[in-house]
Amino acid sequence: MVVVTFSNVGVQLTKTGGTHQQICLTYHEWGRLAASANDGLERFMSGATLDPDVKADGRAWSLAAESTSGPGSSDCRAVASIFQDRRYVNIRVYVDAVATKQGVTLNLAEWRSLKSALGGDDDTRLARIAYKELLKERLEKFRPAVCDGCRTSHLSQTQHLCVMEPGRFYDGLLAKVPYLPGPHLIERLAMLAKKQSVLLRRSPADLFNVMCYYYRPGIEKELRQQFVGHRKVGPQAYACDGPYRGEAVDDDEDTVELMG
Repeated sequence: MVVVTFSNVGVQLTKTGGTHQQICLTYHEWGRLAASANDGLERFMSGATLDPDVKADGRAWSLAAESTSGPGSSDCRAVASIFQDRRYVNIRVYVDAVATKQGVTLNLAEWRSLKSALGGDDDTRLARIAYKELLKERLEKFRPAVCDGCRTSHLSQTQHLCVMEPGRFYDGLLAKVPYLPGPHLIERLAMLAKKQSVLLRRSPADLFNVMCYYYRPGIEKELRQQFVGHRKVGPQAYACDGPYRGEAVDDDEDTVELMG
């Protein structure tokens, strides 16, 4: 069993059962581990076949905020391995590319337990909600920049790309939307924390960076599934439910109207 403890400085992982294995990750490393858990590392633990010709480095995910080099350099890595037909994840500190005793080795059940806790602290949870809300509002704001039907308030659904080809529309819309400004996320995050009586332990700048670099792809995927999933194409297609009816959009404008 692995115990996850959140603190002001980071996240401590401790294996119970007398193994005395533990490691403390910074929140940047925790965020990178969460990103790996939704990508290659999870595919491996779910049973993906490993190429025997791939070196060990090809099955390692660096969790460091930035790479370091030179004598005495250290970083934290998550390394996938197979031993006696069982899969493991080693989350460990490396010094001069050599594994140290500081770390934990997780079997499949322990990895599943840890994965359920990734992003489970209040700060990350609220930051994800705030980022997702703002990105969704931003996507709606720039809808007419991609859909001609929305821009001209066309009555025929066949003229609405957002209805006829929602996947292509969403991908084009995402490419049009500028990155979310930090102050908007900070303001929304403060509103959510006050509403839920949560005292944030991490700096807003740290949470913003973690959302942008590690959680944004997953949030974009969630929004795409929601957008595309409830639409049909053809004669039974849902009508455009966009809030815009011929309203022009200023592509240079980078502000989002916050909901009160």
